[in-house]
Amino acid sequence: MNLNILKKILLNLLKAVVATGLLWLIVARTGFALDTFVEVISKTRLVWFLPSLPGVLIVLWIKAWRWHLLMRNQHIFFAQSKSFIAYLTSFFIGLLTPGRFGEIVKVYYVRSLPGAGLFRSFQTVIADRFYDLYFLFAYGIVSYFLIFNNYSSISLFSSIGAGLLGLPMLWLLLKFIQPKDPSKSLIGFLHGSLAMITGMRSAHTWFITFFAYLAYFAQSWLIARSLDISIDFISLSAIMTLTSVVLLLPVTWAGMGTREFSLVMLMALFGVSSEKAIAFSLLQFTSSFLVGGLTGLALWFHLPIPKEELKKDYDSILKFFRRNPE
Repeated sequence: MNLNILKKILLNLLKAVVATGLLWLIVARTGFALDTFVEVISKTRLVWFLPSLPGVLIVLWIKAWRWHLLMRNQHIFFAQSKSFIAYLTSFFIGLLTPGRFGEIVKVYYVRSLPGAGLFRSFQTVIADRFYDLYFLFAYGIVSYFLIFNNYSSISLFSSIGAGLLGLPMLWLLLKFIQPKDPSKSLIGFLHGSLAMITGMRSAHTWFITFFAYLAYFAQSWLIARSLDISIDFISLSAIMTLTSVVLLLPVTWAGMGTREFSLVMLMALFGVSSEKAIAFSLLQFTSSFLVGGLTGLALWFHLPIPKEELKKDYDSILKFFRRNPE
């Protein structure tokens, strides 16, 4: 058996074991009762849940708009509607192959455009991801103090200040570090990608990022309301942010187990039972991953992308990073 195939099998088995172990901990340590869980699900108020279903499409549309503007700033002209299609198909592939081909799908759509190319296209995709990563980590620190410090004003404002100061500090750092040949080194690649998220030119895309997460938090609040979970909007947004940070760890497939464990632990601080927390996780998965994934799948069938081309782009990107470690 090929060594790479064996590694993938063992890695997937390990992820399955971790996910199963986390779910077992929830059941064994929280007094989770299946009959209570079924009762909670059966009492879901559709008047609140149904409006949450298109939430993921709204969030992805806003993020696609951000990516569209990022490319336009780099003189890569790709229509907003096509950016949205690329985002949806990328979302679908990302569910099947986390950390693999998801982002490469977006590269495929634009790499052949005038002034783009594989290198610059991938830079816009990475910059687009940096917006999300920075927001999650910055607001994640704020969220930690919101939840665990009982809204302590000193800690709260200090964490907000640190998050806001991080961007100008990054901008200054990029000004001092200027790679000699930006197109032929990993440092040059990262420098160009990070430059897209700093400076005054990025202000409007930061506002777009904020509204994308505001839509995500609003979707989560609707789901919580459908289950009669009484957590205020700010606290719930903090819970969802910390959960999203945990989900960045690739320890299970599509966040199975880690999502449920995080939600159960964090919501318990607000008196929410494990049954309601798991029900929330299930409805959120349905509202976000299922709706977004099925829409992406439909677009994939409508505008199929050759797997060979995706594999070729993926291999080319890996080859670049291996050839240019510095």
